[in-house]
Amino acid sequence: MAEDDKQARLDELTAVESIYGDVVRLESDRRIVATFSERLEIAFNLPPDYPSKAPPSFEISAPTFSRAQKSEIDALLQTTYCENMGCPVLFSWIDAVLQHLEKLKDIEEEQNVVEEAEEDEEAVPEGTDVEVPEIISSGTITDRKSVFQAHAARIQSKEEAMAVLAKLKENTKIARATHNIYSWIVRRPRGDGKTDYKAHDCDDDGETGAASRVLNMMSTMGVENLMVVVSRWYGGVHLGPDRFRHINNIARAVIVENGFVDVGRSKANR
Repeated sequence: MAEDDKQARLDELTAVESIYGDVVRLESDRRIVATFSERLEIAFNLPPDYPSKAPPSFEISAPTFSRAQKSEIDALLQTTYCENMGCPVLFSWIDAVLQHLEKLKDIEEEQNVVEEAEEDEEAVPEGTDVEVPEIISSGTITDRKSVFQAHAARIQSKEEAMAVLAKLKENTKIARATHNIYSWIVRRPRGDGKTDYKAHDCDDDGETGAASRVLNMMSTMGVENLMVVVSRWYGGVHLGPDRFRHINNIARAVIVENGFVDVGRSKANR
């Protein structure tokens, strides 16, 4: 078990560094620090029996946060761990904190510049004049009346990813799915010959933790310039952790079976 935990930690740290390289710094194979902003930094310490038995400990450094704001972060991390107990949780923690900070930012903007924010919203319509890439859908997995299906498309931008999602939802059956979970990664040359443009995003659509798992898997596979959507129709019976296994398996299938694993540069060749 100790060796399994060690390998799981190493795999997780590699994936987290790959996706959140601009946020995290690895101080050792047991400690990673995430700098979310000038106002918030969290250090995560991984015990020897993580992830199988023990959770990581964390140290929140946020001098300008109020006690209530720090308590919100603490509670968020505790809740997220409980939802992922026994599994690697760093990716879910970082993703949860980033989403929380984004919500706080939105609230502050609404409070301070409501009129300006409303004007900006109206001035930037999404999906305008974006050509929808070809979408390929997988077969289905059925378990206890729940049905899972994956869809994938090559993309070059966030706008194309959202166009894919909108196109899929034109299908009444897909639009009525209990969850339409999506993850996308884009990487392309920036033009200066030195650095690449990289972006990614994901959304659980109510299936908490599912999208980040798919995004993590895509990164580990070395897949880039790809949008993956997993539709789940709930059958009335709770599947527990099995639902995450089905979501990842159907997403992996649509990637591998259609050659999308070659969309990005394989990590083995980087």
